[in-house]
Amino acid sequence: MKYIDAEKLKEKIDEIRHNWLDDSTGLEVGEFGAELGAAESILDSIDDIIDSLQQEQPEVDLEKEATKFVQSKEFIESEESPVLLIARHFYELGLNARKQ
Repeated sequence: MKYIDAEKLKEKIDEIRHNWLDDSTGLEVGEFGAELGAAESILDSIDDIIDSLQQEQPEVDLEKEATKFVQSKEFIESEESPVLLIARHFYELGLNARKQ
């Protein structure tokens, strides 16, 4: 999976904002006012989306989580391989963290 650097993306959006919306465009006031206002609103919305996607993931104390799991009824009473149980537990823990 590839990840995009959010700060670089926001810098590009700011470049677009400045190129399109600065007074240096030479446009008469009001000539494209509604369109420029809509463009600015869209760029602001994109910034908001990027910020919302950058939420920090909570850190998990893996040692504590492993100890808690191997002492659980699910682990103790299972007849499955302990290695597979632990692998599945942490895999599901990771999936749940991504959903949040």
